[in-house]
Amino acid sequence: MSRCTAISRAPEGNVDLSAYRNVDAWLCRVKALPRFVPFAQTKIGLAA
Repeated sequence: MSRCTAISRAPEGNVDLSAYRNVDAWLCRVKALPRFVPFAQTKIGLAA
């Protein structure tokens, strides 16, 4: 769980995760957990 934050914010550092479908699926499962509190999204890096 501790890696969730860093990995989910990777696109802000211009790290493309699109080739890692399993990572994206894992992040979706984490975000679907009860009491999950998401971070505010920013428009920088690949997220822009």
